[in-house]
Amino acid sequence: YRVEFTLLHLSKVGGKVKGWVSVFVAGKQSGKPKVLPLEKMMSSGGSKSLKMGFKNFQKFIVTLDFPENFQPESLKITADPEGKSVEKFEEDLDWKVTKN
Repeated sequence: YRVEFTLLHLSKVGGKVKGWVSVFVAGKQSGKPKVLPLEKMMSSGGSKSLKMGFKNFQKFIVTLDFPENFQPESLKITADPEGKSVEKFEEDLDWKVTKN
């Protein structure tokens, strides 16, 4: 699966936002609830977080591989900026599949 999302910096205060983005997918594996962190889903064996650094916006594209018998239900994205000028942000989204 390919997951795409964009983070926006909507503050009137300028400057670059730096920090880390975490991605989790919740679902069921063999009928039991399970939450998978990013590093367990990346085919390249990726890291726990994605690095962010942008002034206005940043687009992320991540390819995920799920274990056998895993059915995704929701996606959780957490942006954890450095410093205190921008607050931590979390968003839970229903899992939706679209075809291109």
